[in-house]
Amino acid sequence: MKRLNFLRTSLLLLMVAAGGIPAVSYAETGVIVLMTRKCFIVDTNTGYVIVDGWVSASKGDTIIGDFNTYGSTKIFNTSGQDISGYIYIEDWGLSKSRLQDKWNDKYREKCT
Repeated sequence: MKRLNFLRTSLLLLMVAAGGIPAVSYAETGVIVLMTRKCFIVDTNTGYVIVDGWVSASKGDTIIGDFNTYGSTKIFNTSGQDISGYIYIEDWGLSKSRLQDKWNDKYREKCT
């Protein structure tokens, strides 16, 4: 998994350098691991991210964005297209167990 993440990050940096993807502060790649009608969860190198909103992507897609902050941000696909709908980073840097706790306590009802 770490090798795959290294390869994704290397590919991302090459694409940004070549002008294929707009430069995003602290851009990171992540994979969408859960999507509901109102929220989605992204698995990143720095932990899980809970996002309120939607993107024009599907579960399993690799996406690029600033996932290490709260608030609104833009999210791109690996071709460099802005695929953001309305999105708001609710929580980030979560371990799997912390993600499960927060999802069950707060987000399950809000997001479905």
